[in-house]
Amino acid sequence: MRKTIVYIDAFNLYYGALRDSNCRWLDLGLMVKNILPKNEIIEIKYFYAPLKNNPEKYLKQRLYINALKKHQSNFKGIKGYFVEKEKVVKNLNPPPPKVITLIREEKGTDVNIAVEIVKDSFVKNFDVIVLVSNDGDLARSLQVAKENGKKTIVISPVKKERMKHYSKSLKNIADFHFSHISKSILQKSILPNPVGKFFCPEGWK
Repeated sequence: MRKTIVYIDAFNLYYGALRDSNCRWLDLGLMVKNILPKNEIIEIKYFYAPLKNNPEKYLKQRLYINALKKHQSNFKGIKGYFVEKEKVVKNLNPPPPKVITLIREEKGTDVNIAVEIVKDSFVKNFDVIVLVSNDGDLARSLQVAKENGKKTIVISPVKKERMKHYSKSLKNIADFHFSHISKSILQKSILPNPVGKFFCPEGWK
């Protein structure tokens, strides 16, 4: 079995495949294993930004990450952050025709993923990189990994009905590409409830 490290873009996974679903209590390792049963997953790296502006969501996020750490000894969470900036947008109730509003953007995740992929490809003994993301900016890091002898697999975290929206840049660079994550795979990849003392939030499964 080929030794594999998995890199998961939490923001992409959530908004591409999990939002409004009943599969948010997701066993990340099992999901990848159900897609790639012949790979030996030696490490899972989960890249996320803490939702500190929303106390309820932040607590659920922390609970989920703690459950993953408890359930999967090879799991590692790597934090990014959010920033607020002003943006001019169309006013839904003019006049005026446009207004300035504050928006929050996730920062650091793409850089963190790229750095980890490149670093690991130089210093760790493994065979395959699995990237769960639809961010085309990560294509160059996969190219570096391939130049270091790693096989690259991209799983685009989009639903089947939106599979045409996968990143062409990632597909073109990857040795193998999955254009979506099926609902059946998600449904077969749910964490136990509870995981130790950590219970699934209401409505997540």
